[in-house]
Parts: sequence; structure tokens; C-alpha cells
Amino acid sequence: MSADLVSQVQQRFGLYLHIPFCRSICHYCDFAKTANFTQDHVTAYMDLLERQLDWFLNSEQGARQKFTSIFLGGGTPGMLSREYEGIFRKLKNHIAPDCEISIETNPEDIQPDILAQWHDLGINRISMGVQTFQERGLEVLTRNHGSIKAQRAIEEVLKVFSNLNIDLIYGWPDQSVQQWRQDLEQAAVLGVPHLSLYNLTYEAGTPLNRKKDRGMLQDVADEHLESLYQTAMMTLSGPWIHDEVSNWSLPGFSCKHNWLYWQDSHYLGLGCGAHGYLPVGEVGLRYAFPKQLRTYLRAGEGFVDADITSLEEFLISHGASIDEGRTLSDWLLELIGCSLRSRKGVPVNEIEKLLKCKFEPGKILQTGIDMGLVKLEKGQLYLEPSEWFRETSWATELVMAFES
Repeated sequence: MSADLVSQVQQRFGLYLHIPFCRSICHYCDFAKTANFTQDHVTAYMDLLERQLDWFLNSEQGARQKFTSIFLGGGTPGMLSREYEGIFRKLKNHIAPDCEISIETNPEDIQPDILAQWHDLGINRISMGVQTFQERGLEVLTRNHGSIKAQRAIEEVLKVFSNLNIDLIYGWPDQSVQQWRQDLEQAAVLGVPHLSLYNLTYEAGTPLNRKKDRGMLQDVADEHLESLYQTAMMTLSGPWIHDEVSNWSLPGFSCKHNWLYWQDSHYLGLGCGAHGYLPVGEVGLRYAFPKQLRTYLRAGEGFVDADITSLEEFLISHGASIDEGRTLSDWLLELIGCSLRSRKGVPVNEIEKLLKCKFEPGKILQTGIDMGLVKLEKGQLYLEPSEWFRETSWATELVMAFES
């Protein structure tokens, strides 16, 4: 790895904590989550997270790290507040001065006293799952809040936190372009500074997918999905910055933690279903913890750190699976695939230095450059935002340009 990339890794290092608890399960969700838990499960889970974090922060690798971003994802982390106090006490000396600390929540979790508790912990960014302001859409997506509740929750959050993201979903059955435009305009009117816009997907094993398989729901045509995406691009022009295929922000509100994923930076992931990417070896170490709550808790029950000396041993002792066979080609595809989806593009010159190769576009990629769909400027390669939707096919062409 080059000196420049090593420096970047040392400057940016994130923490992701997965909190799997939910009051109910949305029918489209396939994340690691459960609504079947007790307070004992919550207590045991938070205790395990604290012990794992404590081991890392006292390890050779972790002792010198400062987290530049922290993200509490789920599940519904917003169900909890004081339960995080132990974690933040441990993190006290490992948080960079300008660290972005986010928590995911839902509109029904927003209460003034909870917001104050989060603020006192050091949380400075809220990510709220609104999904839509349309009552029909909320019904289809099996959300527990109504449109008015979502709007009021946004107003309450902005009284305490200036940095707010809301998630919106497009492509739900029978959603019109006009309804989608109304959602986007409503978010802007309310003063939300960051938007994450996701295409509804029918994930295997979810109730929504089973409904589709039974003919109870119809898939949305690709042409309609593209028109909804184009509507977002047109509606969010002007002051909005299109950071990545699914993310828009007002100036100063781009999500620091997201850029870790988009630019090959490292992060520690803890919790059931959590993934992590650590600076170990030539291409980094990727791992994932088991998704099931009880499996994750059982794996951590007998943890004794006295004989654990490496990150690999620590992860395996907690039931994590490690990607043992990663190669430079895997790393390259990951980097290109993520970078192409963002406004900062692919660091072509840096990759050439690292891989000791020459970037030589093939016919298709060169045609894209000639047509202006792909831009190569000062050693960085960018896709036009209209092409971010087709990032996968461009990534294949770009990988071949480095491997030829």
C-alpha cells in the first residue's frame, strides 16, 4: 500500500455498532434484526459490545486509533439511550475532535428527553427512517408512523441537532412520479440537510418478497424506476450536492462515515450482522459477525481475552467469518465499484502506482470517455451522475483497463 493511502487510513478510521432490536419488523427489511427479545437480551448484548470494544481499544492495533466517525445502525438504535453510556465512557479517549457520531432512529422514537440524552452522550447526527410522506406508501412499507408524525419528528430533531439525514424509499407499488417529487420537496421544505434515497428491493425471505412471489404485488418496471431516479436528480439540483448514487447533501452536511465505505477507508464493526474492514495485510481484513442475535450472544459468552493476541483470533473467537482469500483483484473491484458511485471518483494515478500497472481503457470505456459519460481529469476518473445508476457495468470495464 502506498504512503499516501497509509496516511489516509491513519487519518480516517470509523466505528460501526449494530443494534438489532426493533419494536416490529418492516416487511421489506432483511437486516440483522429481531422483535423477539427481552430486557435481559438487551443487557447481555450491550455488555458484550462493551467487552469487545474494550478488548480492541486495549489491543496494540486499537490503542493508537482515534475514531473519526461512529455510526450506530440497526435494527433500531433509537430505541435505546442511556444504554449507550458504558460504550461512550470507553470511547472517551478514542474520539477525534471533529468526530461525526450518528444514530439511526424512527419518527416514533423521537422525544425531547431522548434527544437531550443522545446529545449529552456526544451524538451529533441523526439518521431517521421516514421512507415516505405518503400514507399509502407507509402502509405498503408497513411503517409504524404516519406522515404528520414524521414531519413533527423532523421538526423536533432540528431543534436539537442541525445534522439530520432522512431515508426515503422509491419504487414502492403504485408510487407515481408526482408522489415521489412531493416527498423530495417536503423534505427540502422541512429543512432536512441530508437525504438517502433507496430503491425498494424485494429481498429473499422477507414478507414483501413472498407477497410478490404470490402475485399480490407487482414489480415496478425498470423504466419507471429510472424516471423516479431522474426526478430526484432534477428536484435536488441547485444547492444540493449529489455525493453518491443514493445520497444528496446540502453544503457542509455530507456524511463522513459514508465516505469511509466509498473511499476504501477502514472501520471496526461490532454487533450481530456487523461487517468490518481493518488495516491488516496487503489488502485489508474483511469480516462479518453472525446475523442471529442468539448465535452472536452465545459466541461471546465464553470470551476470555487473556490468550487473544491478534485481531484474527479475537474475531474468530466471537464467531466472525473472515474473508481469507481476498486478493489485489478483489480489492481493486471493491475500490472501483464504490468510488464510481460517488462524486469523488476513482483515483486512477494512485491505483497505477500501487499495482505497478498502466491504465489502458478498452473500446467500451474509451467510447464512454469520448461521449462525455466518463471523465478523466488529473488522475481521477468520474462517471456522470446520470450513469451512477449503471455503475456495475462500468466497474467491469474499468477493472479490465487496469488488468490489461
